[in-house]
Amino acid sequence: MGKLRQEADAQRTVEESSRIQRGYGHYFDLSLTNDDLERTFGRLREAMEHLRVQPQWVPVTWVY
Repeated sequence: MGKLRQEADAQRTVEESSRIQRGYGHYFDLSLTNDDLERTFGRLREAMEHLRVQPQWVPVTWVY
């Protein structure tokens, strides 16, 4: 029973992730899939470094 529940939970997670990506994906600059922890962590660090050194744009209404 435990394995079936884990598979059902994983399937729900995949479906929910797909729904979120379809509905809100245009708001994000990067999407990470954790299929390899080292590689995913490296991509996250690269993205954070890019944010640190590159100028960012935000709407003026967010500032004032």
